[in-house]
Amino acid sequence: MTIIQNRTSLMPENIESAVQAVFTLSPREVEALVPDFINSVLDNADACKAAASEVDKSFIALTGLASEMALACTHKVGLYSISLTMVLNNIRSSLRTGSRGNNIHYETLKIQQEGDERVLKQRLETHKLFKEVGHSN
Repeated sequence: MTIIQNRTSLMPENIESAVQAVFTLSPREVEALVPDFINSVLDNADACKAAASEVDKSFIALTGLASEMALACTHKVGLYSISLTMVLNNIRSSLRTGSRGNNIHYETLKIQQEGDERVLKQRLETHKLFKEVGHSN
């Protein structure tokens, strides 16, 4: 953004110099100097375009990162619950073979899942309450 600001601030002076040269200099001097003024304006425009492209890419990257962070924050509990459910299902299927170690692990995970579900329920109730209070003001 600084590059764009600096380069665009130079353009009015370059354009003004070109116009003054056309009206005050001899035709030979105009031929010699005006192309330099025009090239300077074009150079500044190209630099602004390149900088704008970089700003655009950075902005897209930041908005993508912000979206990923928002998605991660809002779906963390759900994804954790899904992965925990998959583990529990795998353990259930291995319980059919009669392994005692898996049974203990299954019970531990089941208790942990129940606790996580209670915490999630409490958070959802609190969130709902805050939304209701926020709308009543």
